[in-house]
Amino acid sequence: MVNKTNPEMLDRLLDRFYKVNMHELKIIEDYSDLDAGNVSDDIVERSEDTITLVDNYIEALPISLDKNRLKTIVRGAYVEASDTDGTKV
Repeated sequence: MVNKTNPEMLDRLLDRFYKVNMHELKIIEDYSDLDAGNVSDDIVERSEDTITLVDNYIEALPISLDKNRLKTIVRGAYVEASDTDGTKV
């Protein structure tokens, strides 16, 4: 697939691949046509790192659990997942 013009059709196609118990599927995105000059300053100023995004998401959850404990668990899982793919956080 060269151009992803119909996201719904792509989702259905990927679902079919996963249903046949495929060993491995790699999706390679090409962002070479993106230009940093096209990103507005307010988007850049509001951007956050992954941990901050997750912390904010957990804070906004309407749950009665200990959110600090939940954040600690999720951070640990994030760091562990990052370490297993060869990258450092």
